[in-house]
Amino acid sequence: MWKVFADNQTVDVTPSATSTHTNYDFTVDATKLKLKILKGAQDHAGTKRKIWIGEKPTLSAVLEPANFGTLSNFQWTVTGIRQADYIATAMLGSNVPLTVLTQQNVTFAWTVASALETATVTAQLAGQTLTATARFEVMDATAQWFGLPTGVISVHQRQGVTMLGLGTFANRGITMLLTNGNVNGCPQWTFSWAQIGNSIWWRKDGGLQWNMNNGFGLDTKFPAGAWTSLHGVGFDSPSINLVNFDYETWRGNEFDAYLFFQPAPPSIPVAIKKFYWKWMGYTVNTNAPNNGWHQIIDPPPAPLSITNAVIAQNNSIVTTNPTWTNNTTNRVTMTTNQPPNLP
Repeated sequence: MWKVFADNQTVDVTPSATSTHTNYDFTVDATKLKLKILKGAQDHAGTKRKIWIGEKPTLSAVLEPANFGTLSNFQWTVTGIRQADYIATAMLGSNVPLTVLTQQNVTFAWTVASALETATVTAQLAGQTLTATARFEVMDATAQWFGLPTGVISVHQRQGVTMLGLGTFANRGITMLLTNGNVNGCPQWTFSWAQIGNSIWWRKDGGLQWNMNNGFGLDTKFPAGAWTSLHGVGFDSPSINLVNFDYETWRGNEFDAYLFFQPAPPSIPVAIKKFYWKWMGYTVNTNAPNNGWHQIIDPPPAPLSITNAVIAQNNSIVTTNPTWTNNTTNRVTMTTNQPPNLP
């Protein structure tokens, strides 16, 4: 037979028996029970280990020795800024909160660095409460993240097609620049980027109707680009094809461009920096329904930028992952007699 007692408890275990026999054998053996916190095969209970933002471990509460009963009534407490997951698809960006804390296992990721965070679990065994705590130093990654206006707004040709755009294929409109990356010893990792905002255009057709297309949310895909180096370059050159039977065309974007860090799986991407940029271009066709497109530099109402993109908030620190519920390719369309009401 066996029984579980609290630590350091002194118990009289002298046996008594009612029987006609006069000789009995009786031995006592004490076995120390331990509640482990396993991450993989390693016990982290009572230790302090390094972990990186975005790393998503599964911690398991395990009894040792295992043959002394079944644990029940698990309760986890995890300190710090953490979440269960991050969903990043073309149509949805969502931070999933950590709410499942009463199972044997808990899975989560810290998203902000800290010198000390803890994961503590309690469990019941034969009426006694066992407790274990794992301590972690949450490591971050740092980098410089800038947007540069490297192309101008223009009406130009690309592969025989007339278009209004920011930059050209040879001289891209926006350059995203990652420099001075530091992953603080993380063994495997990726930097990546994505944009959230809006993409808009207005076209005045031959019937003098304004046709609007506007898409809000993630810009096309996640991620838009990625690097496994401490330096990287990305580009964006938004444009619109011009058609001869239109009379006027507006085209613009407004985005927050995010830089993400992600350790090797299982993990989530964590946004660490961002910058903001926007542009608006305008052109008229003076020879409709033939091709007579030329750029108007400063039309009424004034565009957001006269010759190139406006960039602000370069290298801004981010502490929360962005969210979205739509994609810029999933556009709202509208036809109206009124000219566009632009910012």
